[in-house]
Amino acid sequence: MVADPIIGRSFGSFVATEHLGRGAIGEVYLAENRTIGSRVTLKLLDPRFARDPKALARFRAEARASNLIRHEHVVSVMDFDFAPPDLHYFVMEPLEGRSLSALPRPLELPVLVHVCAQICEALEAAHAAGVINRDLKPENVRLVSRKRDPYFVKVVEFGVAKFLADDSDLAFGTAPGQLMGTPSFMAPEQTTGAQVDARTDLYALGVMMFELACGRLPFVETSVAELLAAHRSKSPPNPEHLQRSVPRGLSAVIMRLLAKSPDDRFQTATEVREALLGLSLEPRPVRTPVSTPRAWPVRVFDARGQFRKLPGIGLTTTGLEILSEVRPPVDLPMGAALAVGDFELRLPARVSARTDDGFQLEFKSPDAAQVAAITDVLEGRELRDDDRTLLAVASWVPRLDLTHYEHIDVPRGAPLAGLNAALSSRRETLLSLLARPVRRVHLDVLEAALHQLDEARRVFTSPLSRLGYDAALGNWQGIRQSLAEGVTAEQLAETRTAFMAERQRSRGVAEVHAMSATTWANRGDLTRARLELERALDFDPLNLAYLERLGR
Repeated sequence: MVADPIIGRSFGSFVATEHLGRGAIGEVYLAENRTIGSRVTLKLLDPRFARDPKALARFRAEARASNLIRHEHVVSVMDFDFAPPDLHYFVMEPLEGRSLSALPRPLELPVLVHVCAQICEALEAAHAAGVINRDLKPENVRLVSRKRDPYFVKVVEFGVAKFLADDSDLAFGTAPGQLMGTPSFMAPEQTTGAQVDARTDLYALGVMMFELACGRLPFVETSVAELLAAHRSKSPPNPEHLQRSVPRGLSAVIMRLLAKSPDDRFQTATEVREALLGLSLEPRPVRTPVSTPRAWPVRVFDARGQFRKLPGIGLTTTGLEILSEVRPPVDLPMGAALAVGDFELRLPARVSARTDDGFQLEFKSPDAAQVAAITDVLEGRELRDDDRTLLAVASWVPRLDLTHYEHIDVPRGAPLAGLNAALSSRRETLLSLLARPVRRVHLDVLEAALHQLDEARRVFTSPLSRLGYDAALGNWQGIRQSLAEGVTAEQLAETRTAFMAERQRSRGVAEVHAMSATTWANRGDLTRARLELERALDFDPLNLAYLERLGR
């Protein structure tokens, strides 16, 4: 074995005695003052980077970050120096012990909460000092023995830290928009090189907690690109459904930390610490699946739609739960559809417990009408059609093939805000009906109507997305409204070029009507002129000149 040239070498008054590990751009050693026996940790910049200004700036930034924070759960830096010919190093407090990544997983819950609460304290101090870590992960957390605590936390790595007081990261070796961090722990905003803040570190903490609680990462993809995409758009599995020992409260904390939008996460490390310390770590009770004298088929849905049919389901009124004697699904069910005769009753649900033989679905806040329907089912009474459902079905049947404007009953020139308000109202009404017992013959109509509304919602996302739909309808009123709400003349012209590419004959017909409009206007018949101009727009609805003439 080749001897390590650093071991035995002097760095100021200290001599390197043991190699502890490798950081992002350097090596870490334990060192000792041979005269008085005091120990320190040395971090050395890899000599390959000694002449790289960016790497050197990043190395100095790490020392500066730890020095700025000054907290018992963040490694303290005591000196920064240079050993000829090419070794830059800084001196830290001694860090014997072990890395958090060395602990067996899943981690015992009391230890997990104790360790992560301390990490929160470290993040509180870092964020208060204007420092964002950007690379929080188990390898960068060391557990040492302090104050009779074998799990005393030291956050040791700030190699890609960001300083909020500075306008950019350029001084520290990173450029705006550059990806910095470890892909498995990157927040969605990091994966695009977008602006980061304290909540970025909280997402990484959530990934760490997930791994410590479940023994695996939330996303395990085959490539870095797929992993980054998963952080941006894929929903993580719920920890309590992967690991039965994870309490519901802890699972909720982790899932909130892993929210895609920073606004949906905890906003400070203090909030996370308080939530952790307030948790009950009692294991969830595990109930044995039971059945009633009758069994009804149940379809279980996730966020992507139906994922499996479960035969032989028993029903119980206790806690309003469905108890299954089949193997549990892998993903979190988002809804259960109970089939009773000609009816189907849909209820939002979640897995509340797992057993060796199956799983248990708990309904999420069923309303009085849903409870009454379940009671009717249990007591053998027939379900009846809801009058509102019958009226809605009769109303939607003749409208399914109409335009989005007719679906939501608004004028074609309505403002976007009005369109979306009407959409939301119609959609809420349909969803409320789908939460009642519905005959299967009526379900197709209500689901088709809901699909139409979802399509309309995609069309009416913005004035520009509305533009193409209105052009296809020949709806110049809507096009004028989109112009009023921010569509530029350039965007209009670009859309028109694509729209008219295969409509040259329509262009000619429009020009004929536009010339006729000019003739009638010259004769003083403005009503006839307007009618001719509107006909021109029926054939060339994105023509800005025609739209401007109509608005005069």
